[in-house]
Amino acid sequence: MKNNHVAYWLRNNRPGFTLLELIVAVAIIGTIAGLVMVSIDIRGGLVKAKDAKRLHNSKQVQNAMIQYAIDYSNYPAADVLPTSEATAKPICTQDMDSEDCQSDGGISFNALAPEFLAYLPVDPLEPCAGQTGYQVYMQNGHPRVFATYMGILMDDDVVPD
Repeated sequence: MKNNHVAYWLRNNRPGFTLLELIVAVAIIGTIAGLVMVSIDIRGGLVKAKDAKRLHNSKQVQNAMIQYAIDYSNYPAADVLPTSEATAKPICTQDMDSEDCQSDGGISFNALAPEFLAYLPVDPLEPCAGQTGYQVYMQNGHPRVFATYMGILMDDDVVPD
């Protein structure tokens, strides 16, 4: 008789999880994943990464200007460099002619590339054709380059929800 009970139990009680147990497990995993995503702050990380690249590009242009001044005893476009951040001028792209650049209110640093800088970096957020998204001015006799769009993320940057 004892063997009949074991055979009955094995036949009617199959190993596995019930639907309710699976739903509860998925809900718990989903909640934990949501909390982790919020604590990671993906969007803030993307902004910081883009800003780090912008800062690096600014320093590269600034260092190229210094190297140019060492070799030629003067900064490129030194006669038109503004003297304050408030009056800083945008840097034009390499493919823009120097005269067109100046007529648009920018500064051409075509003399820097490719000898001192492989290429002039262009911020993808820059809406104006012919401008790089970086601006330049002189402070205490030294060039300062900064990114126009620090802290801003593109609308089409994909950020998981």
